[in-house]
Amino acid sequence: TDAVSGIVPDDCCPTKTVFATFGRNAGESVKIWDARMMDSTLGEIRVPTQHGGGISAVAWSNERPGELAIAVGDSIRTFYTRAPGSRALPVNVSYVGNGDEALALQCLAFQPPSERSTTTTNEQLGYYPHRILTVSSQG
Repeated sequence: TDAVSGIVPDDCCPTKTVFATFGRNAGESVKIWDARMMDSTLGEIRVPTQHGGGISAVAWSNERPGELAIAVGDSIRTFYTRAPGSRALPVNVSYVGNGDEALALQCLAFQPPSERSTTTTNEQLGYYPHRILTVSSQG
């Protein structure tokens, strides 16, 4: 089905017009859009679903323009969406937990920098720009 469960803007996009949409049903893809050209998508990302579940969350990187993380079951799959030819390239797959089927990611976000973004402040706060923060069914 074509139900949209989430719309996530890419804040690193210079034009601020790119966003991703996703549905939670098994087999649905993440679609990348440009608000200036809504006749068709910029691209689609199909990810394997686990145990009949669908995509639960997506997040754009704050530090790596065009990098999109997708939560499916207990995995986070990262893609580079600005590759030539409008095909997203897989970057990484990470698994959360110890393979427990009951664990499902519900929300994710890249760690934001502190509002006082000096190097000293970020080092004191333990800022890791590529760290993904998650919320799962088990906390």
